[in-house]
Amino acid sequence: MKLAMILIDAFAYNYLSDKYTSFIYKISNDNTLLRLNPILGYSDSIRATIFTGAYPEDHRYWMFYKFSPETSPFKGLTRLKFIENFPELIKRPMKIAISLTYCKYLSKKFGYSNLSVQNFLLNTVEYFDFTLKENMLTPNVFGDYRTIFDILSENNIKWQYINSTNPIYLLRSPSSQRKYLLSKIRDINEETDFIFIYLHHPDILAHRFGINSKRFKNVLKETDILVKDLYEELIRRFKEISVIIFSDHGMADAQKFINFNDIFKEKGFGKDYLIALDSTMVRIWYLKEKGYKIREYFENLNYGRFLSKNELKDLKIKFDNRWYFDDIYLIEPPYNIYPNFTSLLKPYAMHAYHPDLESQKGIAIFYNMDVRKKNEVELVDFMPTVLDYFGISKPNNLRGESLLK
Repeated sequence: MKLAMILIDAFAYNYLSDKYTSFIYKISNDNTLLRLNPILGYSDSIRATIFTGAYPEDHRYWMFYKFSPETSPFKGLTRLKFIENFPELIKRPMKIAISLTYCKYLSKKFGYSNLSVQNFLLNTVEYFDFTLKENMLTPNVFGDYRTIFDILSENNIKWQYINSTNPIYLLRSPSSQRKYLLSKIRDINEETDFIFIYLHHPDILAHRFGINSKRFKNVLKETDILVKDLYEELIRRFKEISVIIFSDHGMADAQKFINFNDIFKEKGFGKDYLIALDSTMVRIWYLKEKGYKIREYFENLNYGRFLSKNELKDLKIKFDNRWYFDDIYLIEPPYNIYPNFTSLLKPYAMHAYHPDLESQKGIAIFYNMDVRKKNEVELVDFMPTVLDYFGISKPNNLRGESLLK
């Protein structure tokens, strides 16, 4: 029997309601519903965890770039650091232009599928490298940690990955994806046994409009209709099929913005320490002993706190290298860092706060599957569940447990 997984990016557990998500709410009552516990990280590290059934400290992927001056493909680009002095509306387009031109040359030269400088400061870009040279669907991209797709291929089980982030539809509402996604399902080969569908819009539009806005309430209704159409088309097309509808994390209202850009004007930046600004985290690397003074600056703020070594271990991000940080100052909602290294526009809602917060919890709904009851499903549980479903033996390095009875 076939299996489909529909991943709704950033669909929070508290979105379930008869008013805005009536279909998803109904099937959550008619089938097994479990609360989902996310990891601390952004969507790409979460997908790596789902795909491998292991935590970031295991498969060693947490951010799309890492501190690695010895392997950086960006050496020499610091000569363009004068661009950082321009206003944001000029600086951003210039970085995009560099990414679309010179970075294409660098990608080809050093063997990357894609390189970009949009998320870096040009005066320190040569300290960093991209974590992966290929995308996550590339065979054996995580080395010893094989993905769901690797193992299914090895066992001659055909699969298809359907991505709603097609550039044509990326900036449109969920309703405009319907025709595209339904056509993809109708085109699936009959011999395909595993289908993974990724819906990105709830995440994009929650950031854009905020989760309490009227516009986002309409997005929830549109997403609900889209999921209903996909769900019914899968059942109509294949009949003998099980479906998992799940999200990767929740979302918090975050409309108090913090501007840390003055830090980059300090003499110690780029010499004594480095900083990466994510929406919910300040990540620090100490280059010299006196660089630790920057820690004192953040300790005197009331926007969040530094994560201890024990907390890093509990969160499964205590790495054996310096790729992603030496220190993390984690912000608490409703605060949100902007400008940051990723967001072009102000994000009026955010995720990647501490996973224990209720706002960060996601959903997992199982149709036509006999699953165990748990207080919460972990992201690492999906991989062993899929393998168990198809009767495939599980690798020893999986950290999750099958949810099937």
